[in-house]
Amino acid sequence: LCGSGGVARELRPTSREEHQPPIDMPTQESGPALLVVGSLHEKTAEQLRMAESLRGIPLISPGIESAGEVLGRRRSIGITSTFDSYVEDEEAAVARSLADSATRAVEQRPAGLLLCGGDVAAEACRKLRVAEVRLVGEVEPGVPAGHIVDGPANGLRIVTKACGFGSPNAIVASLSYLEDGTLPGDRGRQSSIK
Repeated sequence: LCGSGGVARELRPTSREEHQPPIDMPTQESGPALLVVGSLHEKTAEQLRMAESLRGIPLISPGIESAGEVLGRRRSIGITSTFDSYVEDEEAAVARSLADSATRAVEQRPAGLLLCGGDVAAEACRKLRVAEVRLVGEVEPGVPAGHIVDGPANGLRIVTKACGFGSPNAIVASLSYLEDGTLPGDRGRQSSIK
């Protein structure tokens, strides 16, 4: 789900997938989004600054317990290590810290979850016991959008984004989908990634 920019466009259902029964997805209401970003890439920093500036999204470091509090007030929030300094070769520890923060914040049941960075996405999905992601489209080319299947985040809208990938507006554009399910145009088709 993260990495190659074209992965979402290149996914094609197989004949086996085409004959599988649909997964019953719970109806997801509009609400705040939780952004979980573990990237030091300048492009990602620019995308976060744009979300902070244009949408007033507060950005906090992992481990700060206020994320759930902010979500409880029906306001979107970002947990990020992008602007933090940390020791080289500690990426796995940072990903675990971000995933731990995300797992606690998901208890407040945000409407959607953005995971930025492959290590962060993998660790967060593992901790949230995500069985699969049901793809519904793209926020922009190469930035897939879907719904989480199974675990405590079952039914939440999800966007995954590779670090340093996407337009300067990629995170702001993701918020429309995460908060109320709006995708640009009707590019989406449902698929399933396990």
